Amino acid sequence: FNEFGQTTLSEQMKRVEENGGYAFLSPPPQSEEQPSNFPNCELLFLRMEDKEKWSEIIHRFMPGVRYERNRSRTEQCPNIAEHYLAIQEYRLNGAELEAVIQNDPHTAEYFRVYGYEGV
Repeated sequence: FNEFGQTTLSEQMKRVEENGGYAFLSPPPQSEEQPSNFPNCELLFLRMEDKEKWSEIIHRFMPGVRYERNRSRTEQCPNIAEHYLAIQEYRLNGAELEAVIQNDPHTAEYFRVYGYEGV
């Protein structure tokens, strides 16, 4: 987010919510003191929970680009559907969360944004 002049994942998720599933970011103007690693690039930030809207959103920002959804994992591999759904619904306990985060503030913010309390 820093490359695009933005601050935090939490702030971008607020924008995603306000926009109905997306945030569109452009990098700040380049300067000799602070060149961009992504000159002339834009970032379309999409929320997984709004995947039904992605085709419309992508077309709005990139007319002519054709987006087609893939079949879901459970449709692609029906024999593992039960296991896949169990993984999706699993909530990490405190020790597991600590092991994943390892005192990294960016990772902790990701988990907070997605509803893990006490991170």
